[in-house]
Amino acid sequence: RAWRHCLENAGNDGKRPLLVLEDDAAPTADFVPTLARALAALPSDAHILYLGYSQAAEWRREISPELVESEYVWTTVGYIIWPEGARLLLNQLPVNEPVDNWLAAHCAGGDLKAYCVRPKVINQADAWNVNSDVGHSDEHYWGPNSDISHSDALYWGPESWEAQAARANGELPAASGPLAGGSCFWDIGSDDDSEEDSIDL
Repeated sequence: RAWRHCLENAGNDGKRPLLVLEDDAAPTADFVPTLARALAALPSDAHILYLGYSQAAEWRREISPELVESEYVWTTVGYIIWPEGARLLLNQLPVNEPVDNWLAAHCAGGDLKAYCVRPKVINQADAWNVNSDVGHSDEHYWGPNSDISHSDALYWGPESWEAQAARANGELPAASGPLAGGSCFWDIGSDDDSEEDSIDL
């Protein structure tokens, strides 16, 4: 639905992008300045710019300190999509697996030009699968025996064993990131959205 909305509202030049956020998207305190720097460096071939993600592979290349080209990322908590990318994805329907895997496969295959803001500027309000009643097809991969590399470990490196021990003993608080209070975003099609609420990028 969001991809069709992107095409329907692409503007006179057909290039107006759409910001897509899940209902638990939480912008970081540095959302605006970091995104502005990433957009300034964004190549013109971009189909999608991930604002929040879980990194599942090494970056293809670094464009700037705030922007990288993606090989494969998970989640759709927040991204910007351009009409050309929306058209490409709509022409590839149906989605026959979790949508984030489907998007990532198109990126890894070279069809979809995907970039990521680094560090991510949208987090999920809670940790993955916390306070959620949504079942996930990949839940059985999560846990101590998982071989999934997640973005925090790939970006910052794994947490030291000393920090892990201190956290386990309650000497350190649970890991969390700085989230901006409140949000100025609405879901497309929600009762409180309107044409006036749209964001020009």
